[in-house]
Amino acid sequence: MMTGGIPMRVLFVGGSPKGETSVTWQYVRYAMQEFPEHDYSLIQVGNRSENKVDALCSDFFDMASAVDAVIFASPVYYCLLPSQVHRFLQAVMSSDRRGELKGKGCSLVSTSIHFFDHTAHDFLRATIEDLGMNWLESFSADMEDLLRRRGRANFKFYLSSLFGQINESQFGDPLYLKADMTEFRYEPAPPEARVAMQGKKILILSDSTGSSNLQSMVDRLITACEGQVEHVNIRDLDIRGGCLGCLQCGYDNTCVYEGKDEFTAFFDDVVINTDILILAGTVEGHFLSWKWKEFLDRTFFHNHVPSLMGKQMGYLVSGPMRSSPLIREVLQSFPSIQSGNYLGVITDEGGNSSALDAQIDGLVGRAIANSVGGYIAPQKFQAVGAQKLFRDEVWGRLRFVFRMDHKFYKNMGLYDFPQSKWKQRLKVRFMVLLRGIPPVRKDIYKNMRKHMIAPYRKLFETKD
Repeated sequence: MMTGGIPMRVLFVGGSPKGETSVTWQYVRYAMQEFPEHDYSLIQVGNRSENKVDALCSDFFDMASAVDAVIFASPVYYCLLPSQVHRFLQAVMSSDRRGELKGKGCSLVSTSIHFFDHTAHDFLRATIEDLGMNWLESFSADMEDLLRRRGRANFKFYLSSLFGQINESQFGDPLYLKADMTEFRYEPAPPEARVAMQGKKILILSDSTGSSNLQSMVDRLITACEGQVEHVNIRDLDIRGGCLGCLQCGYDNTCVYEGKDEFTAFFDDVVINTDILILAGTVEGHFLSWKWKEFLDRTFFHNHVPSLMGKQMGYLVSGPMRSSPLIREVLQSFPSIQSGNYLGVITDEGGNSSALDAQIDGLVGRAIANSVGGYIAPQKFQAVGAQKLFRDEVWGRLRFVFRMDHKFYKNMGLYDFPQSKWKQRLKVRFMVLLRGIPPVRKDIYKNMRKHMIAPYRKLFETKD
């Protein structure tokens, strides 16, 4: 047991849909056990239904106004926090009582396999800075860190340091700009020529509400196509709730909501069977709406399998993107992690209707040309890193739960561990032996550039 110094009042906010039975909440229990001198308040926001969010916010403000610091404890769900937490935070942001949080310290303790945990932490930091709160050092734990001696020691050191920061008001300067909406109204012009769809299916998913720039952007993209484009507003779908993190889908991809709402059937029958997927949303805070986060979270019933493999994917976004670069990072990572092709993000932030028309026309043209040609851009770090992380985790500790992941990875040859590549290992071993010979080593490093491009010479040899 450690001491955290002067007794303080701390509010822990649980973000997991599993509430007190979540792995993340065990970190909260451990913190209270190891630092009993503080006065703790507890509230769960991840396992409350949507129609109770107003009462939940009221309880939260009552508790938060009486403490020295607020610490969120949440798992990472698809690059950010669970949709239930997003719904709660958007309600807090729109509350008349938000001023009661100004000046208070705030932090995040998260659990995950470290897949895009950094964007989850950045998202919460940007959000609480908009509320006038002060960001404190956060803690991103592996799901099993608390079961390890070193992990417990690290967590206790972090907590001791955190309580010291709170006591001494050691806050950093705000890192993120507040997202300010513009007054620009998009007035699209009819396209000079419509783009032939060449037999390709285009699906637009949006969350637009009434007359808006976003709806105008969606309508303009539809008119740019010479053929029928399907448009579905996700707010009209029967989605009974966000992902519960129950992992029931791990055995056979059957979601616990199956038969209770229409999400899984819609995703499998409509989304997966399209060629070009356009996601359209409005910036709310430092991401899109909580309905979009709910939609993305619910796709996890396919677990760590790239269910949108080979698709062309782009975005129409209304609102300030430049003030929150993490939105762009999450959006551009989604297609590549799904083994699809990222077409880009078109926003109305530029405030120029004719330029926006041209960008939408260009997006449609590229999407159809890429789909016809089967073009998928080479993967970047996010997708390569994600694939290796999932490969190792599914092969190891997650294989028992995620049966369908293991089956897919095995059938697709994704268990491409370096030690299984025997030809490469023998070649490298031979080269290492050669390198041990001084004259050979001298030649290798002296002519390294020539040796590196030697395999490419045959590409440029003149053929008779």
